[in-house]
Amino acid sequence: MGDGTNRVDLLTLEEFRSRLNDRLDNAKELLQKLNAMSKPALGTFLDAKTTAADYDRVHRQHVQRASRLVSAIEAAQSATDSIIRNYKTTESRNAASQAEIRRALGDVTLELEGRSDGQ
Repeated sequence: MGDGTNRVDLLTLEEFRSRLNDRLDNAKELLQKLNAMSKPALGTFLDAKTTAADYDRVHRQHVQRASRLVSAIEAAQSATDSIIRNYKTTESRNAASQAEIRRALGDVTLELEGRSDGQ
């Protein structure tokens, strides 16, 4: 935000994490299909060999890209899990700290209740 503060919407993060699961499934399915593809039988004449070599090169590129996509989504999942875990931990600590502060101040508040000058 522009005021130098950050706000974490846990529900939005969890929804994003769920969408990452779907995207990871899609990417893994794509990679599996690419790996299962067989090279087309184009023959042995020069143009067929050139086309087959081009096909192999492009196929390898697609497999590499799909593999990188899987890795990137897994990294995003890990980072999102870490953010969610850290936020929940911080939120719990803050709630506990607030309760501890209220308990600690409870005695002070009782002491000050009868005094108008705060002394």
